[in-house]
Amino acid sequence: MRIQFLGTGGAFDINYGNSSAILTRANENILIDCGFTVFPLLVKAGLVNQVNKVLITHLHDDHVGGLSSLILYYYFKLNLGKITIIYPNEIFKNELLNFLKCTTGEPEKYADFIHINEIDYIQAIDTTGEHIPEMLSYGYAFSEDKENIVYSGDIANGNLIFDWIETNDLQNTIIFHDISFIYNGVHTFYKDLLPYNKKYEMYGYHCNPNQNVEDNEIKLVANCPQLLWKKNCWKNKTKDVAFIVSKSA
Repeated sequence: MRIQFLGTGGAFDINYGNSSAILTRANENILIDCGFTVFPLLVKAGLVNQVNKVLITHLHDDHVGGLSSLILYYYFKLNLGKITIIYPNEIFKNELLNFLKCTTGEPEKYADFIHINEIDYIQAIDTTGEHIPEMLSYGYAFSEDKENIVYSGDIANGNLIFDWIETNDLQNTIIFHDISFIYNGVHTFYKDLLPYNKKYEMYGYHCNPNQNVEDNEIKLVANCPQLLWKKNCWKNKTKDVAFIVSKSA
């Protein structure tokens, strides 16, 4: 199992791209979020036809703004049929369908929607209201051979993800968590994450690394080349260009 980031920035950190990642497990490549900068990158890099499934954390534009284009390009331009979108519950599915109807007309004509319970190695972490009040949002946990990757999505509560991990007794867990260097109430303030950094292997994303502060001990995805997608190295070809979760890692 491996993860590579296509972008690591916040909504307005255009130079770093919208935060988005590819989770590769066995023969599946799952795109986590498809913001407005993500679709053009996928097309230019020739990666669209390698994406099998899509997961969305929430419906802000920097996380879902390129999804309609991805769906229609996959269906019409590449003639690959319907891309698969995984949803955590029926309420979120309905919100996503309503969102996509504005640009696709009939989203279920161009995409298959499957419940997350149909995939045994992914779990949803309900973070609703913890990013924006009353807004549906989710983090996700991926498992393989008793090893785990947790992706926080956008969340202000620095304890929620870790409480979930401990409640579910996840061992050998590596965490990718959104991080903010100022307290803004919508993303996790870095000081709230520091205590957990001593217990878990953790990487911060959804930030501008140039705004990092001296007392932050959390590694940033943007500063870790092995976590970033590189041209011609996205698939399982070389181990030095992707973060690989394994007993030998």
